[in-house]
Amino acid sequence: MLVRHGTRYPNEKGINQMLNLTHFRDFVISNHENHKRGHLCEKDLENLKNWKPDPGLHPNRAKGLSSQGKKDLEMLGQRLKKEFPQLFGTCESHHCKFRSTDTQRTVDSMNSFVKGAFSSTFTPNPEIVPSVNDTLLKIYDNCKPWEEMKVTQEMTKWINGPTMTEVLANVSERLGLTYKLNFDDAFLIYDACRYQRAWYPEQRSPWCAAFTDDDIRVLEYEEDLYHYYRVGPGVSVNSELGCHPLRDMLDRFSKLEDATEEEPAGVFYFTHSEMVMLFYAAMSIGKDTPPITASNYREMGNRRWRSSLLTPFATNFAAVFYKCENSLIPFKVAFYLAEEPLNLEGCVHGICDWQRLKKKLAPIAAKCSTKFCEKK
Repeated sequence: MLVRHGTRYPNEKGINQMLNLTHFRDFVISNHENHKRGHLCEKDLENLKNWKPDPGLHPNRAKGLSSQGKKDLEMLGQRLKKEFPQLFGTCESHHCKFRSTDTQRTVDSMNSFVKGAFSSTFTPNPEIVPSVNDTLLKIYDNCKPWEEMKVTQEMTKWINGPTMTEVLANVSERLGLTYKLNFDDAFLIYDACRYQRAWYPEQRSPWCAAFTDDDIRVLEYEEDLYHYYRVGPGVSVNSELGCHPLRDMLDRFSKLEDATEEEPAGVFYFTHSEMVMLFYAAMSIGKDTPPITASNYREMGNRRWRSSLLTPFATNFAAVFYKCENSLIPFKVAFYLAEEPLNLEGCVHGICDWQRLKKKLAPIAAKCSTKFCEKK
């Protein structure tokens, strides 16, 4: 299982910007009440008046796991234990592997998952690997050629294009501004909207009132373009970086098939959205044909690459190896994305013939290396 950490706080810059939104909030309210500009309804305006920055927004909590993030993973553990009682019962008495990157948000996510999935007496003995040595779950952190790649062309076109320009103008008018918001300022409001929704899933952030559903889709597409080329299937080298968890999965399942070596009953990895998306690129998950670009937004309404669906907080990819008695196909693999069956090409309802799957994925795993990152 490959798991993204739970709901977190923004980086330090984002926290400081959100704290300063109180001034902008007062400006928007003044626009409506004193200058009779803007189009927020009375209820939305009242909600905005009552808004205060979240008490968790403190620079020393930058990118740290929120209390909701801990709940995300604890509840995930509870649900999986219910779905796979035999597996988690085996983990209690036999070895299961737990590994995390060396950040507070992933370590705390792993601990919260264990708390939800196991008894209070269970001690997982987790492996926490420093980023500088982590080629499995954080290879991108030590890959200078990849870090220096310029892949923002489509995203920049979208930001500067007519669709985004129209959204910025509409949002500015809705808030009663006499000038047009720039993209960064609009995106800050978008972040305030969605972070609060992530921290408090049952609440609606008053900042969300700045946008229509269509506006949100336009802003989402900017992120999809960025991630598609930065860590997704839009650039071939991304699959080279993302193949390491894939190879790990194939190696472990091959040992189960041959029964030559003892393997852990369960393997649980806790990482970040970048690694999860790089892995998707290696697996051809979310790959669109034709690829998404700044010019085909209208045609890509049903695109596969939706970062908000593929890699939200606490998202997870699971592969389950089955030994099937009295079957013409003795070994099968079931894939789940965010706990739902994932249909890959050649598989039925997320269930794959292991031999066919191995034949398909083995060439990808065989080419897996760190040579690209060693280029000068």
